[in-house]
Amino acid sequence: MKHAPKSRLVAGSLCVIGLFCAAAPAVGAIPTLPTGYIPYIPTVFFPLLIPKPIVATCDLSSGNGGVDWFVTRDLRVTSYLGWSADAITFRYEASATGSYQFRIVIRETDRFGDTITRSELRTVALTGGIAANVTTYFGNVYVGDAVALSISHEEVTGPSTLYFKQSTSVGCNKATLTESNGSLPGPSVDIGFILRGETTHAKADVVEYRLPASNKYFITSDTAEKAALDARPDLFVRTGQKFSVPAKSVYGNVFDVYRFYAPAPGAQSHVFVTKSDYDLIVSLPNTGLVNEGAEFGMIRPDNAGTCPSWSPTKVYRSYRNSATVSQRNHRYSTSLTNHNAMIAQGWVNEGVVFCAYL
Repeated sequence: MKHAPKSRLVAGSLCVIGLFCAAAPAVGAIPTLPTGYIPYIPTVFFPLLIPKPIVATCDLSSGNGGVDWFVTRDLRVTSYLGWSADAITFRYEASATGSYQFRIVIRETDRFGDTITRSELRTVALTGGIAANVTTYFGNVYVGDAVALSISHEEVTGPSTLYFKQSTSVGCNKATLTESNGSLPGPSVDIGFILRGETTHAKADVVEYRLPASNKYFITSDTAEKAALDARPDLFVRTGQKFSVPAKSVYGNVFDVYRFYAPAPGAQSHVFVTKSDYDLIVSLPNTGLVNEGAEFGMIRPDNAGTCPSWSPTKVYRSYRNSATVSQRNHRYSTSLTNHNAMIAQGWVNEGVVFCAYL
């Protein structure tokens, strides 16, 4: 159910087998989420062959009549029930024939909210005075907790002013315009558009286990693996800690998390890393780490360890850098209290590594 809004990895990975370890940064309170969160987004998107369901729409068949509205206004889609934004089609019109360029930016809530994605720069040829439907693709980006999206046009250039074309429909689905400065509520008009996205939530539920015999921690999102561990409560005990993240290889702005295992005589423990760290590790000879592939997806925090409002739960990682290699272990926690408790026991603070849905 959707709700209202609310690389140190390589060092830690290789520390599992004793190659080198990261120093511990200071631990503090959870910072206030800033606006304008800008994630790393791939710069090239390709249209998907299978169109996603329509999540919000307003009739595009307006002909060439009706009122024109400057694209400096933002489209605000409210009560958004989709879990992603894959593509949006607008009906545009320009007074002069020529080539027009723009980039579409989707933010959470309004123009001042956290950035979800930026499209690649679009170039379209328009005939003066003739309305045209133009589709921009976003690579099926995850919008997570967002229940309102602000869709704005930026970096707009061309031989004349670019306009939205008003639809002849009345009472369009969950959409309104902002004022030209981005403030709400804006004019009550109906702009022709179609917004497509995933209407089902592709997610992975990550559960934490403790191994009493070795006082180690382990997480998994694999259903079969959970069942196998639950069948051995003498060896694996659920701690009650869990978090939900996007499923792997589904959303365009979600990064796969890869799992490695350090067998005996190493740490006999697992570590989860991003794709860039994965590429580095597999390129190194004789690490002793067993590659177990992609486990789940994640939203990456920014450099300050801040998660976006639409995927707000911070996942902290701590590391027990024991002199006894077989005792080395990572723990992942969404609780700052639990995380700080591990640091107080001498575990290394590796900061916020993932952003979870909840």
